[in-house]
Amino acid sequence: MHMLQGWKIWTLIAGAALLGLIYYGATRPLDGTAHAQTHKAEMDLDAFNAAITKFHHENARYPSDDEGLGAALALTAGEASRHRRPTDPWGHAYAYHYRANEAPAVYSFGPNGADEAGTGDDISLPKPGD
Repeated sequence: MHMLQGWKIWTLIAGAALLGLIYYGATRPLDGTAHAQTHKAEMDLDAFNAAITKFHHENARYPSDDEGLGAALALTAGEASRHRRPTDPWGHAYAYHYRANEAPAVYSFGPNGADEAGTGDDISLPKPGD
């Protein structure tokens, strides 16, 4: 009987420790979250650059600021994409800026959500064609 009581105590201690570990794991932020969000934004930008390049090849021009990223995405993802504004992993719309005679700049505002023209914590890749 004495041995059975000892087993119950150790079972309770192990169960409490396990619950503590589960609680700790569920409540702390994941270490890779920021890296995963940045990687997702980079993958999105890669896809956008490919769509912009395709638009340029098919139309001999880049989408204007008024047409925006949606015009390029409509070629690859369907016409329904023309009027949607894709958002980055932080919930902000991707920036699209076109200047005549240059490839457009597409970038994420990054974690702080401030438009720093592709600098600061903004996430950008080389322009299409660079």
